[in-house]
Amino acid sequence: MLILIPWRPVVFVWLLASAMLFCGFVVSSLMDGWNPFVPRMLQRNPAHHAVHDVHQHRFVHGPA
Repeated sequence: MLILIPWRPVVFVWLLASAMLFCGFVVSSLMDGWNPFVPRMLQRNPAHHAVHDVHQHRFVHGPA
C-alpha cells in the first residue's frame, strides 16, 4: 500500500513555522537590547550595565 503525502504544504508549513520562530527570536532580542547575531557572552548589554553602574555609584558614593 502506497501512502501519498502532499509534500508542498508540509514544506510550506515547516518554512512558515521556522520563519516565525526566527523573527520572534530577533524581535525579542532587539526588545531586550541585545544584538541577536552576536553571541551573548561577547557583547555587553548597555541598558543592564547602565542600571548596574548607577546602583553601584549610588552605594559607593552615598552619604556618610
